[in-house]
Amino acid sequence: MIVKNRVRIRQLRVFLEVARQGGVVRAAEALHLTQSAVSRTIGELERVVGLPLFDRSQRGSKLTEAGQLLQRHATSGLAQIDMGVAMAGNRSNSTDVVKAGALPTVAGATFARVVRDFKRRFPQTTVHVASGTNAELLSKLRRGDVHFVYGRLAAAEAMRGLAFEHLYSEEIAFVAAPDHALFELEHVELADLGDHSVVLHQADTIIRNEIDRFLLEHGITGFGDVVETNLIELARALVIANGFVWIVPVGVIRQDLERGDLRRLNIFAPELQGPIGISTDPAIPQSAACETLINDIRVAAKA
Repeated sequence: MIVKNRVRIRQLRVFLEVARQGGVVRAAEALHLTQSAVSRTIGELERVVGLPLFDRSQRGSKLTEAGQLLQRHATSGLAQIDMGVAMAGNRSNSTDVVKAGALPTVAGATFARVVRDFKRRFPQTTVHVASGTNAELLSKLRRGDVHFVYGRLAAAEAMRGLAFEHLYSEEIAFVAAPDHALFELEHVELADLGDHSVVLHQADTIIRNEIDRFLLEHGITGFGDVVETNLIELARALVIANGFVWIVPVGVIRQDLERGDLRRLNIFAPELQGPIGISTDPAIPQSAACETLINDIRVAAKA
């Protein structure tokens, strides 16, 4: 029964993902079924759920909210069954490796807790975490060097053929040390930053492109005194101990703000928000361990 259900869940996960990406034809090819069988399965699933699972148009199929929820739970269920069967039979494979790609801006305390808790449950599974720019990590994903990427949504052309699962949105903040001279001003304008040293993410990263676009929309073409780096600890040291201003996603410096090591300038840019989530290659099946870690990230992101 376990094996039979496991196969059915795996087929359901593959069906939902492939059908979402390429419609009935690709789903039929991936599952070695006829198109009529796939169409019949869609109808059966929708009757069971009581809601449409796909928005259908001439441009293809798109999962509805109900379809996305079913896909998410099918993926999680398969991973838990696989890992549970292995553990119950004392067959946890010490050579299992989960290769994750994580942007430096999301590989912070929350992600560390997820990895820590995962390792406590599955100590024989190796977790390899690669970092870099989004372009570098997506390139690794396409080559199979990482199994998934946790980070910001890339531009449409960079995501072609890949899937992105949105987990939450994150804003970008302007921060400095609490004793910075800018806090003496009653109102801080973007132009005021030109008189101070500024830390920015490296050029051609998603975050930097968002920041540059925002600045240009407000008449700022650049700053005279800039350090560009994706090294979080270097940027933190420059800001806390050396008087720099940092334009950075809130998630990176949340604990610094809570401790009082950093303070937000009253420059607020609600439009400077980006979707954070998981990028995967639907054509490459995930191991049970990988799916379990991804689901742990989902749970932590919703907490």
